[in-house]
Amino acid sequence: MDTKEMKGMTEWNNNRPEGIGNEDLQKIWKASSSYRESYAPDVEKAWSKFQARISEEPKVVSMRPSFSILKMAAALALLAVAGLFFKRFLGSGPSLEKMVTLDTQHKSLGLSDGTLVTLNAASKLLFPKKFSELERRVVLDGEAFFEVARDEAKPFLIETENAQIKVLGTSFNVKSYTGKGRVEVYVKSGKVAVRILDKNKEYILSAGDHLKFDAKKKEANVVADFSGNPMAWKSGRLKFKNEYMGSIFSTLESLHGVHFKMTDPKLANCPFTINLNVEKIDDALRSFEEACGLRFIKNSQTEYVVNGNCCE
Repeated sequence: MDTKEMKGMTEWNNNRPEGIGNEDLQKIWKASSSYRESYAPDVEKAWSKFQARISEEPKVVSMRPSFSILKMAAALALLAVAGLFFKRFLGSGPSLEKMVTLDTQHKSLGLSDGTLVTLNAASKLLFPKKFSELERRVVLDGEAFFEVARDEAKPFLIETENAQIKVLGTSFNVKSYTGKGRVEVYVKSGKVAVRILDKNKEYILSAGDHLKFDAKKKEANVVADFSGNPMAWKSGRLKFKNEYMGSIFSTLESLHGVHFKMTDPKLANCPFTINLNVEKIDDALRSFEEACGLRFIKNSQTEYVVNGNCCE
């Protein structure tokens, strides 16, 4: 609030209508300060919530027309809190940057501190143009691989729908799509602290560790020396050992946005070992054809019919 606005508020306070006491003003303050604790990782949604709260403010005080200036004071109070929230969250720079990928697209970006981020398909990263002096904070909706520049005096924080990830300098993969109710973190090097918001519990992960959290079940599972394929989308390689074919096809479906329809139901429960190049779906399917004689018929742009059975 600038000097002119402050002067106006002071004059109003000295000449405020009868019946408007300190208790009314305290209600406004409480209404605005209580919002400070309401935090959501999606910055755009947060801003919408602030605007919604402003429009609902008349419910806090009397609706009589003579109180219109009181409503305006409440709106100004909420906006002031919003400004402080975003300044603290996004850093000292006023600009909010966004990186978005399409369903089959990957993007890489270098942040102002030297951190490198590679964004997987259908993902969004929100970050300030310049980080604050105390911390480096971003918001992720989707999946990304981070190679964080080390700075022990300024931790790097990643906010997702269900978890907060905190590091000083390391490389790791985070998967958290809004609305899915799941968080996955795989550490390639260094150590990572993962705080599950619903459980208010922190997990310290080392290189090779993989954490998976299910928000619906409120269950978190950590596997050391993880042998899965959390980095397949980035490396373009998949390794399966005695994995069920149904699970293998499910992984390919997630990577390429396609669907497989198996003509033989037994194929889904067939254990199989194979190394795949998955940068292109055609290359992956060709490997199955050469390895066990499966045949794929493309029904549409996104659906394949699978004929044959590798277990027979």
